[in-house]
Amino acid sequence: DLAAEPSDIGDLPASAALLMEEAALLLQSIAPTVSGQGPLALARALARAATLNADQMGAVALVANAMQTAGEAQGRPERMKPTGRLLRMLLLGGGGCGKTRIVNLVLTALFTQYWGPRGVVKAAPSNKAARGILGKTLHAAAKLGTSPMDVKSLSCGEKTRAALASLWAPAGALVIDETPQSTAALYHALALRSTYGRAAAHRLDIAEYAEPATTFGAMPVVVESGDELQLPPIPSTAGLFADLVDASTVHRAGVDIFRQKVYVYRLGTMKRFTDPTLVSVLTKMRKSGGCKLTAKEWAA
Repeated sequence: DLAAEPSDIGDLPASAALLMEEAALLLQSIAPTVSGQGPLALARALARAATLNADQMGAVALVANAMQTAGEAQGRPERMKPTGRLLRMLLLGGGGCGKTRIVNLVLTALFTQYWGPRGVVKAAPSNKAARGILGKTLHAAAKLGTSPMDVKSLSCGEKTRAALASLWAPAGALVIDETPQSTAALYHALALRSTYGRAAAHRLDIAEYAEPATTFGAMPVVVESGDELQLPPIPSTAGLFADLVDASTVHRAGVDIFRQKVYVYRLGTMKRFTDPTLVSVLTKMRKSGGCKLTAKEWAA
């Protein structure tokens, strides 16, 4: 059995299970006066309160705009429909660019406001990354054991489907942090198992789990983040960016689903680091083919 994670224990309220304390306070103070105007207005207010810069606000705007358009088409309900694809986005950037801050202080609050206390599933390949966003590991979110990850082995019985439904059916958004560190097979397993969890509630055909309109159980919003220059999974040939020569059918299926992005948004400013020399060194480290350091940078 997989070890329980903080967000796996009991049916906790949204403020405890999904929202950081700071985010919960921001939402409590802002939502009553702004949420009625729609996701764009709330996202803007949350982003400003979270002191996001223009670069970071751009990523939030893409998500909020898709939600705003859908909300207006639905007649501006207090809770939006938790099914029907709206947006698939990959948020890339090095350490300190604000990916986690965007997720924790703005997007989670936005999703729970318009899809309810269980309106977002948050997951990551590792325990450390999952804890950083108050989420689950990909294994836990997909209710995986030690069986193989082929399509047949990923089929599940009534008990597992009920557990999956409890997590996945109410959600209108999925956030995956550190996606580039996942194996393609694990990513594929999450896509299939989330569809098992949402199929009954949203009348989905599980056989269509890899179709662009119905990935992750026709989840409206899927936001993935990470740094493609970080170390890949072990072995590296199992990663989402690996060469597909000799790759398995499941690996290829995972990559195909991963590629179904509407936006790839790269954050280019480092907010965590303010020392200009450190910022310069970190920027040069990301240059393809390498980049010479100055004497001052070497001395630092």
